[in-house]
Amino acid sequence: MTDHPTDQQQALTPDVVNAIVRDMDDPRFPTRITVFCDHCGAENTSEYLVHEGMSSRERLAVARKHLVDNEGWEHADDGDDFCPTHAAPKETHVVADDGDDPEHVDDCPGCGPATP
Repeated sequence: MTDHPTDQQQALTPDVVNAIVRDMDDPRFPTRITVFCDHCGAENTSEYLVHEGMSSRERLAVARKHLVDNEGWEHADDGDDFCPTHAAPKETHVVADDGDDPEHVDDCPGCGPATP
């Protein structure tokens, strides 16, 4: 996907969308994109800001990135999409004992205590 200087992570409130649509120099516009789970057919339809020069594949990548980063979806290398129910479980880092693991930091995401 092409990076654009106006790309930002911001909520699409009605006020934000209105401001973008009224600004004739802003290349972004809202579009509705639906992503389907390739396992069960569940749908996620949301509106995203895209640029007029983006291909449909790049626009779909915007939706997929949001769903993977924020909604628990999985996008496989072969192009399949999986809803949170059918996404592969995230790896959990388990600490065997509180100091011998060089990769462990106190705030590591998904870190769980070792079970005896």
